[in-house]
This record gives sequence, C-alpha cells and structure tokens, in this order.
Amino acid sequence: MVEDFNRLQQTGTVDEYLTRFEELKSLFLARNPNMLETYLLESFIGGLKLAIKALMRAFKPLMLDMAIEQARCQEEHVQALKIPPNRTYKSN
Repeated sequence: MVEDFNRLQQTGTVDEYLTRFEELKSLFLARNPNMLETYLLESFIGGLKLAIKALMRAFKPLMLDMAIEQARCQEEHVQALKIPPNRTYKSN
C-alpha cells in the first residue's frame, strides 16, 4: 500500500485522482502516523498530470487543501483551452 501511494498518478480528472489519493493516504497514514504534511503535499502534486503539475509547482502551495483547490482550478483552465472560442462573425 505504501508503494501504491508513492506510485499514484493522475489518469482521469483531479477529483478522480483525489478520491484514490485520499484512500491511499488513509492507509499510508495508518502505518506512518507521523508523516509530515509537506510529504503528502509533494506526493499529491507529484502525481498530477504534467499540464497541471507544472503550474502547481509555480504556485508553491503550502498546504494540501490549498493544492487541491489550485489543481481543480488549473484543470478547469486546461479544459477551457481545449474548447474553441465561439465565433461572433460570419465567414463568407
């Protein structure tokens, strides 16, 4: 289970990743109750998709809950970039 926690990678949405992260974190903390928040924070960020992880590192969140919210916002931003803008003019 510790190996699963350390190898966890985001493959779907941030919320899907977060669900699995929280499951494994609970098991991990049961065996390592004195684990530092910074380790959990780095583990969370380290498993994110590259497009989200890069900006997360730039933001340098100090707490896990802050990182989770920033990851969700970054995911929304990445998704918005994939949507073509609506055209407000007619082409001939």
